[in-house]
Amino acid sequence: MIIPFFLKLAVIVALISLPACKTTSPSAAGAKIEPAVTGTGKPTTLAPPVAIAGADAGFTPALLEWVVVKTVARESDDGSFTWDIYLRSSMEIFCELDCSEFKLGEVTINGITELTALKKTIHGNSNPGILNIHKEIPATIALGNRIKINNVGLMGQAIMLKDAFTKDNPNFYAVPMLISKIIDSPQGVLLGEFSGKKIEIHLDRDTMKSPPNPGLEPESAFVLGSLFNDNSSERPTTEEFKSSKILFPWTGN
Repeated sequence: MIIPFFLKLAVIVALISLPACKTTSPSAAGAKIEPAVTGTGKPTTLAPPVAIAGADAGFTPALLEWVVVKTVARESDDGSFTWDIYLRSSMEIFCELDCSEFKLGEVTINGITELTALKKTIHGNSNPGILNIHKEIPATIALGNRIKINNVGLMGQAIMLKDAFTKDNPNFYAVPMLISKIIDSPQGVLLGEFSGKKIEIHLDRDTMKSPPNPGLEPESAFVLGSLFNDNSSERPTTEEFKSSKILFPWTGN
C-alpha cells in the first residue's frame, strides 16, 4: 500500500527515538515508479532470489531502507577489526490484524556471509513491525571482507562490503535522502538532506553523465556512497557525501 507522504513521515519521525541509526525516511506519494539508476553501481550487484528454509521457513525477503556500515579497529597484531553495521527496514503502516514479524537472516555460503531482512505475516497481530538492528561482525584483513547485504534500497540489489570499502571510502551509507537541484554543475554537486541535516552530494564521473534532475521542491532518492567531514580552512566544517549510485525517483515500498 502506498502511504501519503505526510502520514508516513509522521510515523518515521516517531522512529527517531529508536536506539539504532536515527534518521528521517522520506517517501514520495503516488503510484509506484521504478527508479532510474545513476552511477556505475560498482559496489552493488543484483542478488539471486534467497532460498528461505529451516528456521527461516515462512519468512520472505524484505527491503532495507537504511544501511550504514563502519569499521572499528581493534588493538591486535593480526589486523583485526569489526564491521559495525546498522540495518533498518521501513515500518509497516495500516497492517491492521495482519502485521508482520521481522528478523535478520544470516547464512554463510562458500565463505560469503549474507545478511537479509526477513518478514512473516502474523494473522491477528496488530503491532506494526520493523527491522531495526545494530550488528557487529568480527573480521580480519587476512580472511577478507566477504559480507553481502541483500535488498538494499531496491529488491535484488546487493552490497558486497569488500567492494564498497576502499582506502578512500572509510564508511558505507545506503540511505533515503531528499535531494534538490544541482548547486555546482561543473563539479556535480547536489544539495541533499538526511537525518535532519543538509549535506553536499558529490556525484562521481559516471553519475555526472546522467545526473538526477529533481524539480523545484526536494524529492526522495536513495543514495549510496560514503560520508566525509570537510574540515578545510576555507569554509566552516560541513559534511560531504561521495555518491556511487543514486536511485531516483524513489518511493521506498
